[in-house]
Amino acid sequence: MTNLNKDRDQVILEHILEQDTLINHANSHLGPLEKNSTKKNFIKKIEWDNTKKYKVALIMAPAWGVLFPPYNLAKITGLIRSNDYSTKVYDLNIESYHIIKNTLNEDYWRGEKYFLWTVKENFENEILPHLKKMFDETINEIVTANPKVIGFSAYNTNIFATQYLLTKLKEKIPNACFVVGGPEVVTGSSIFQMQFNYLFKGEAEESFLSLLENLPNQYENNKIIGTTDSKLKLENFPFPDYSDYDLSSYQHPDGVSIETSRGCIAQCSFCAETYFWKFRSNVPERVVDEIEYQANRYGVKRFWFVDSLVNGNLKVFEKIVDLIIDRKLDIKWNSYARCDGRMTKDFIRKIQESGCTCLSYGVESGSQKVLHDMRKKVEVWEIENNLKHGSEVGLFNHVNWMIGFPTEDRIDFLHSLQLLGNARKHINAISPGFGAGPSTSSHMETDWKTYKIVGENWLAEQTFLNAWYTEGYQNTILHRFIRIKFLHIWLEVLKNHADSKILNSQRYFNINDFYTFKVKSNWFFNKKCKEYCEYDGNIDLNKFNDNMGIAGEYFTLAYAMYKYFGSFELTVQFDHEKDLSTFGDWLTNDYTANFKIGVKNNGSFKVSLEHTFNHRSLNDLNKNIYEKESNYNDMSFSEKINISDNFKNWISDLKQTKETVHEQYRNKPKKVIPIKV
Repeated sequence: MTNLNKDRDQVILEHILEQDTLINHANSHLGPLEKNSTKKNFIKKIEWDNTKKYKVALIMAPAWGVLFPPYNLAKITGLIRSNDYSTKVYDLNIESYHIIKNTLNEDYWRGEKYFLWTVKENFENEILPHLKKMFDETINEIVTANPKVIGFSAYNTNIFATQYLLTKLKEKIPNACFVVGGPEVVTGSSIFQMQFNYLFKGEAEESFLSLLENLPNQYENNKIIGTTDSKLKLENFPFPDYSDYDLSSYQHPDGVSIETSRGCIAQCSFCAETYFWKFRSNVPERVVDEIEYQANRYGVKRFWFVDSLVNGNLKVFEKIVDLIIDRKLDIKWNSYARCDGRMTKDFIRKIQESGCTCLSYGVESGSQKVLHDMRKKVEVWEIENNLKHGSEVGLFNHVNWMIGFPTEDRIDFLHSLQLLGNARKHINAISPGFGAGPSTSSHMETDWKTYKIVGENWLAEQTFLNAWYTEGYQNTILHRFIRIKFLHIWLEVLKNHADSKILNSQRYFNINDFYTFKVKSNWFFNKKCKEYCEYDGNIDLNKFNDNMGIAGEYFTLAYAMYKYFGSFELTVQFDHEKDLSTFGDWLTNDYTANFKIGVKNNGSFKVSLEHTFNHRSLNDLNKNIYEKESNYNDMSFSEKINISDNFKNWISDLKQTKETVHEQYRNKPKKVIPIKV
């Protein structure tokens, strides 16, 4: 198998392309249909509208998604064009995608190529030389048209391309008004160094139109318009206008995006989505009218509902589903969702009947305590039920995961492994991620002390291995890396030994080089864990807490395997040279280990562990940072462990799961509705 390295959207993209039988499953991540490869230009050549009002140019710089045309610009275009502004969209992102594909036979839009766009030197050396000609030609075309307002949509992946285009356009059209919107206005800092005239914060539909209607004679510099507190009524605005785009240029030439709601009802501690805008739903009839309109105008049959969660308002969501069914619309759709116990099997069956083929859930953890600490407002039984029922009615279930949340203890990580084991037949694909981290302005960042993260200023003073860590070094990037590797191993073992259908979308191609696993009995096939394994609450996995408790991490994986497989043998290796080439320098540090365990059906085991950690950097870039850390507190160690014991001796009379850090979840009776197996 290959290193898939797909993020959430790439997994869903592959599912869509396979479902809609556009291209072969094995090649579906490689890009557009072959028929596109000989085209020379992918920006639809349309004329400027002949109106009495002035011209407005909108630009999408690379890199951004290439599945469908950019929804945000189509939304703005529909609005200002309906108000008689002469408008033209330049999707330089899709143009760039095909240029790179045709000249280099590379897909720089894949998740693992992220660093090419977000590091200035990489962009200037590896990307810009191939796109400069097209950029300059487009700049000249815009200069000839001489629009009065030029707008950009800014993301962290297109910041340097945007900077190049803006600089050249300002040189040639100094009297134009340059505006920008997008998440970088809220989360980025470099965007303010580019000297835009106006920066739109939050929702821009009303405020952008207002600026166009009241454009001053003298433009301001870096003036912020709008806030993240807006709550526009989605039904008050025209449908997105996709007439500027050559739909055949996109990876799915038969689809567009749509939103049924905006914002999120949750306040997950690691996410800032709630702080961008407030949740509200569109009118169900309006949503379905838009589906019919776009299907009739452009002949599209696939819709990606780009909501943060399509089921934020279940009543509205169900009404949309009912209307699609009642109108007999021949469409397919997919979206993101949150697990919700109110979605019964009959409800989920109706979702599938309306044309839904895939829901992507932000599950993140199998630990109820960690879910509370994340402020997910969801119970484990809801996750299990939604996945099981979705699988039974034929939906493609994708889940996102987060490893090493600040309050995740070993018992919590065990529960994550057990949830994946229990749901192994109901999850189609998982994106395990690269370890927990906060979004800008999230609660985990602004109130880090709640989660026992060390530091007087967030990541400004104290780090460990150049990353955040918790008090007592209980959760560090080293712990998170070990758990990441263990989760990937667990997914492999479930796939090879326990009839799991989970596709690890970020599977490392050589993961099998880091472990061996051999089942010594047929226990799995005649015990209850074949169908469902109860979550252990009293297993004490904290027997080894020396040296940051690293040794104890191994017993979490071993115990999970014991519960599912009985007698087995397992070896796991860490080698910083091999790990570096596989997992990259963000996760890999100077840690070497050889672990071996043999477990019998009665729970007795023998363990040998030899491991060494050197508190030093593996590259010159972080050398000074690591030296500062080790001077403050050198955590290097080397030890050998050889023990014999029995997991039954590790069962405690006390519940091992700690109390949640959030007051609203404490001491409240939990409604437990176990899944039927």
